[in-house]
Amino acid sequence: MDKFQDEIIKQFFKWMNRRSQRNSFTWEKFRLFLRKYPLPKPKIKVNIYELREHISYIL
Repeated sequence: MDKFQDEIIKQFFKWMNRRSQRNSFTWEKFRLFLRKYPLPKPKIKVNIYELREHISYIL
């Protein structure tokens, strides 16, 4: 989950810097921005073991 969240942060940084023709954020400014407006933590909402009988053709 941490790796997934790191990738989301990288993509968010990239898209925030696309808002204008010059870079809006440095990594330092971006980290301050995230400290003030944190992204929600990712969570697993589905238990794959409960789905096993429904997707047995894949496994």
